[in-house]
Amino acid sequence: MRTQELNRQHKAPAILAATHKRLLKVLDKEIESVNKLLAKAVSEVTEWQRTYEILSSVPGVGDGVTFTLLGELPELGQLSPRKIAALCGLAPFNRDSGMMKGRRRIKGGRAPIRTVLYMAMLSA
Repeated sequence: MRTQELNRQHKAPAILAATHKRLLKVLDKEIESVNKLLAKAVSEVTEWQRTYEILSSVPGVGDGVTFTLLGELPELGQLSPRKIAALCGLAPFNRDSGMMKGRRRIKGGRAPIRTVLYMAMLSA
């Protein structure tokens, strides 16, 4: 929502600038509040703390990516990298049958994780 409002702010008439600024302040406060709640929840669980520290030590990975991975991928750290890639929908699967060699495709998996990782990759 914050990004949408930032985009609208640039195209909106000057008379609405104050409205957009107020709405952005409200959204910023809400984002800050949710991040504090998530940080508190992570600090209460020892396993999450360890995973949070490992994930946030990676360059380009911030709180948004870390909290998403902790929430959407509880198997992280317990499964092999191949299985995690498959769960996220990042592992290419073949479509072979007998002599036919099909294309390898990435599909399925957990869309929120894929989206967050894609956006982190773009910003990094």
